[in-house]
Amino acid sequence: FKFNVTREYKHNVKGCDFHALAKKHKVTSSMVRDWVKNQDKLQQASKDRQVGTRVACRMPGAGRKAQHHDLEERLHSWIVDRNNKGLRVKDKYIRLQALSIYRSQHNDERTTRT
Repeated sequence: FKFNVTREYKHNVKGCDFHALAKKHKVTSSMVRDWVKNQDKLQQASKDRQVGTRVACRMPGAGRKAQHHDLEERLHSWIVDRNNKGLRVKDKYIRLQALSIYRSQHNDERTTRT
């Protein structure tokens, strides 16, 4: 979808500018502007099939930044470990494990403070 929109863009051509394309495809003009600006990165990501679909949806720097990097790294390794063992990883399990990791980290901090 993003590639089609970026191919339609033509600089200084009425009906093919950011605003017109945004209106036509029902997205914001800033989204179209970013897609055109990052067109090379989108094309490179589409060639790499392992990363392709995820990067095409999210460019680097997009989205909310992680507040607890250590927690996310530990949670990621837990998920990978469960996947390698062939065990099910449900959203509910991920939330519970994240909460468990968070509590263990903050209990460790509380005991070291006193």
